[in-house]
Amino acid sequence: MAARLQAARGAELVKIISVVCQKGGAGKTTIATNLAVLAEQAGYPTVLLDLDPQATAAKWGDKRRGSPPDVVAAQAGRLVRLLEDARKQGAGVAIIDTAPSADAAALEATKAADLVLVPCQPSDFDLGAVGSTVRVAEQIAGKQSWVVMNAVPPTSKITEEAIAALTEVGVRVAPARLVRRLDFVNGLPAGQSAIEWNPKSKAAGEVVELWQWASQQVGMPAHHLDDVRE
Repeated sequence: MAARLQAARGAELVKIISVVCQKGGAGKTTIATNLAVLAEQAGYPTVLLDLDPQATAAKWGDKRRGSPPDVVAAQAGRLVRLLEDARKQGAGVAIIDTAPSADAAALEATKAADLVLVPCQPSDFDLGAVGSTVRVAEQIAGKQSWVVMNAVPPTSKITEEAIAALTEVGVRVAPARLVRRLDFVNGLPAGQSAIEWNPKSKAAGEVVELWQWASQQVGMPAHHLDDVRE
């Protein structure tokens, strides 16, 4: 990590996006890895910190054979040090992928974040888990959180019903959503994100929209995003 990021020293203070949810299978790693690739393509040296003991993101990073972003398997106790190292080495973005639990690692990731994203699929099980995650973020960590609807059916009213249910109880829902598409999974054996696997796909367009929105939330210009799908 150090050598590549040192070459980019002089970048602005690193922006931190944490992806958290107490329920497994909500799509944290899908969102974290895709955003990390887009952050790199947008011109920001990026570090993806994997706090999940299953190390799914770290294993994905291994398959990339050194291609950025840098992916680091981490523990909650070293998170502050790793973020400080990323700042010193010139990172522009740090994205934190967490385990599906309300553990110390998830709480530390939430406290450190400039933006907290909570993946949620449009199901009763996922909607039930979102409330606990949002409460931890906002009442304990004191951070605003945004739900990102993920793996939604391409044609169904269930997603709009889920969004309505969340907003009715005061939960913020990001305007960008990710549909359940094969292009999010087809590139995984090669360690590729959706935009790398199929730049002109609908999946790539959806994650670009999510990145554009997320970068605005933390005050970063969305550099070069007009070019990444060409």
